[in-house]
Amino acid sequence: MNLPGVEMNREMIQMYRIAKKRFTLLLIIVFAVGAVLGGTFFAFASHLVSVGGLSAAGDKNSEMLKERYAYVSELEDYLSENYYLPVSDSAIRTGILRGLFSAPEDIYTMYYTKEELEAAVEKTNGEMSGVGLSMEPDAGNHIRIVAVAAGSPAESAGIVPGDFLKAVNGKSYNGDDITAAVAEARGEPGTEVTVTIEHEGVSRDIRIVRSNFISPSVISETLEGGIGYIRVHSFNLNTAADFEKILTNFENSDIKALIIDVRNNNGGLVDQAINMVDLLIDSEIIAYTVDVHGEKEALETTDGKTRLPYAVLIDESSISAAEIFALGIKTAGDGLLIGETTYGKGIIQKIITFREGDGARITVMQYLTPDGDPVHGIGIAPDIVVEKTEGRDAPLDKALEMLKNS
Repeated sequence: MNLPGVEMNREMIQMYRIAKKRFTLLLIIVFAVGAVLGGTFFAFASHLVSVGGLSAAGDKNSEMLKERYAYVSELEDYLSENYYLPVSDSAIRTGILRGLFSAPEDIYTMYYTKEELEAAVEKTNGEMSGVGLSMEPDAGNHIRIVAVAAGSPAESAGIVPGDFLKAVNGKSYNGDDITAAVAEARGEPGTEVTVTIEHEGVSRDIRIVRSNFISPSVISETLEGGIGYIRVHSFNLNTAADFEKILTNFENSDIKALIIDVRNNNGGLVDQAINMVDLLIDSEIIAYTVDVHGEKEALETTDGKTRLPYAVLIDESSISAAEIFALGIKTAGDGLLIGETTYGKGIIQKIITFREGDGARITVMQYLTPDGDPVHGIGIAPDIVVEKTEGRDAPLDKALEMLKNS
């Protein structure tokens, strides 16, 4: 059950490129083979066609394009001729592309250089290098830490979701510069980076040694009273399969109930979240997706569910795929949601790769609840509100209490 409810949906997108002397990026439409991998949909380019000019039949289009992009070409010339230092063609190209994809004023739609694209794709298999931070711009144009990878150098350094990245190696960044900040934080394993982190209004410099690490997406343990605990850090390619193994082991043991923890989970692959929900509830439409054309697709589960009672822990750092998982639980009504309202990222991005290895992330759809209400900007509310308490895990304590008395 992959988004949007079919087995590895594939899409072909046309790309051709009209090359001119002063600007080679006039129009990019991509022929791509795409695999829907959840909250982010990856479309890797193939069948790319380069068109060096237009035929006589295309003269009308050629004139239209000249008129449309002449101003861009003029300003490119002006910058090159007047800036006090040389500006490379690649820097101009990158700048224009960043501007193009910032036009929707959507913090989730952006251009990627080749290196940035590789980093974005890398996260889906759990094998990572660097420091282990997932970041997003917030409404105030700050860079907010939304997740810290388990087993990462950042986790060892004490950085937590909700902190803010203020600078990398002494250079300040804001939400507009997030791709540059990510690029600066990345580096070869064994090298050092200094990040300036703001925690509860106090900033401090933290030196971190970058490393390769595998971040487990699912871990488990047995808590007091025969309660099984499953912590889902993120939704990557193996999450649903790993979750099913743990669930089966618990079902075949003397475990009486489950706590599933998706707090501080920055999402990932929504098909994995749906496959996880499918193990816990019967047949349900748990959400819809809708695109710019108004086309609606149902996300559904099938019959068959666990025999164990369970509760799910959520918080403001439960994001994207984690929210669809929580929505499925709430829709079915089989388990309790405990904690805080989720982040409210109810939109879907696809990532496309262009001819030169660069690419872009574009918001293409949004989620709706089964009642047709948007998730984006609203989030999923818990059944039982329990706020974080200094010194103890109050939501976990509440879940234990509810399950022991069930």
